[in-house]
Amino acid sequence: MKRAIEFHFICLLGMSMLWGSGCTSSTPATETKQTPSRNRAADHAHEHPTTYADAVAQLESLIRNINAAAAANEEEKLHDLIHDAQHLLSDVSSLAAKENLDEKQQASLRQAIQSIQADFGVVEEKLHGGEGKTFSEVAEKIETAIKTLKKGVASSKEKSGTPNQK
Repeated sequence: MKRAIEFHFICLLGMSMLWGSGCTSSTPATETKQTPSRNRAADHAHEHPTTYADAVAQLESLIRNINAAAAANEEEKLHDLIHDAQHLLSDVSSLAAKENLDEKQQASLRQAIQSIQADFGVVEEKLHGGEGKTFSEVAEKIETAIKTLKKGVASSKEKSGTPNQK
């Protein structure tokens, strides 16, 4: 009985560590690269964008940084930046839903956000030792989705009468 309780406790502890890591990889922990432990809560202490336009601009900047980290083969930095972008995509999504756009435009934005999330997922899978893809393999698809998000900014500004700034 005691061994059964210990076994369940160890399993529960292991699962909670995997769940709390923030990664969505299905690769077993024994196959993942070991990186220094970081305090993701402290890293997440940043200001969230308050407008859709700001969120898209931040995402665009973050993707430039991701591209640079991928080009420099800085896997740990790339991994951290992808996590940051995944969190930012949540802001992009919630702010996009508040924009003064018709349903067709909203659906287009949702599809672009889901596409970027899926692309980051396959890159993360590769970083965790799975099959996945490298960032360079999905970069063009992500750039196309970013263009869609930027069109949403322009459309929203047109509908609200705000001048379009670049």
